[in-house]
Amino acid sequence: MRRFSSLILLVSIGLIIGCWKNPTKPEQNPFLSILRYEVEHGVELESFNLLSDRGVTRLEWETKEERKILGFNLYGSPTRAKGYTKINENLVIGQTPYVYPLRDNSNCYYKLAVVDINEKEMVCGFLAKDSDDPPASHIYNLSQNFPNPFNPQTDIEFDLPESTSVSLKVFDTVGKRVITLLDGEAGSGHHSLTWDGRDEEGKEVASGVYYYRLQAGGYSATRAMLLLK
Repeated sequence: MRRFSSLILLVSIGLIIGCWKNPTKPEQNPFLSILRYEVEHGVELESFNLLSDRGVTRLEWETKEERKILGFNLYGSPTRAKGYTKINENLVIGQTPYVYPLRDNSNCYYKLAVVDINEKEMVCGFLAKDSDDPPASHIYNLSQNFPNPFNPQTDIEFDLPESTSVSLKVFDTVGKRVITLLDGEAGSGHHSLTWDGRDEEGKEVASGVYYYRLQAGGYSATRAMLLLK
């Protein structure tokens, strides 16, 4: 009987120690890791242009901010919808402004893609050569909100190189959606929206860090902002 009681005691102690060493952790929303990754990686573009001078045609772009990137790739195509091939042999690296001379002028459409340190690639610029109706912007870009920190409202600005379906949403620090600011079509150019610090039901949210995420075409970017009351 004593041996049996001692065995139960030892098992109980083992279970307690095991729980202490490996406490149960709450499951983390996997979407939260996507938001954090996009905050830490990417680029904020200022411009992307096709220029010609003295018979030399070049692609030129400027960045406002670069976050954990390796460089850029360029793609060209004679048609808008498909057939894009990489122009550069090696990754374009250096410092802003970036300049890439074009040896082949047969392409009519160009795309700029950023490559992060994990070799993930995302298109961030688009332009058309000799277009009769040039877009108001050549870049996909999500700017840092202003003011930041803010109370009670802040402006969120973004740029699109073409008309496309757009989603702009705000999330809290556990990855839960707070409010959808835009979900629909938006034209080429610069856009600005204001968030008043309220959720979908019109209730004021608490002070803290929030994420806002833009998805447009194949572009996706996330920024963090701080509400201080």
